[in-house]
Amino acid sequence: MIDTIVAPHQGARLDVLGDVVRILATAEETGGVFGAVEFTVMPGGGAPLHANNRENLAFYVADGSLQFTTNGEVTILGAGSWFFAPAGNAHTYHNKTDDIARTLMLCVPGGFEQMFADAGRTLGADETSRPPREEDIGRVMEATGHYGVDIFPPTE
Repeated sequence: MIDTIVAPHQGARLDVLGDVVRILATAEETGGVFGAVEFTVMPGGGAPLHANNRENLAFYVADGSLQFTTNGEVTILGAGSWFFAPAGNAHTYHNKTDDIARTLMLCVPGGFEQMFADAGRTLGADETSRPPREEDIGRVMEATGHYGVDIFPPTE
């Protein structure tokens, strides 16, 4: 392994269900130790209730606030907050505000970051995300199955 630097304008940028995902570190680059992904979560955006059965996930909220739900408990986390989801625990997060939120996700061991590359739509330098279409949802559902992720139906 070698030291790696990713500047703000670098890293693969992807549209995944309307949110912008930027891959910062891959398992290949870290010797499998971890993967790192930055999410720019649009108002109303987020992830469905799901469980990662292979990886432990950790989220650091960098900007804005996100509503995290795990074990039936809902918590609003603002900038500077940390959330840990052990492998197998069902969780979700949503941006319930009118402002964009950003979070950094670490996945341990690495590899899950590739799911976003498989499921997302590559964005050009000046391109932004768009509301998800049926084919986008289909790509995510197919990719999550390959990565040991269980997606649960909405409870609301």
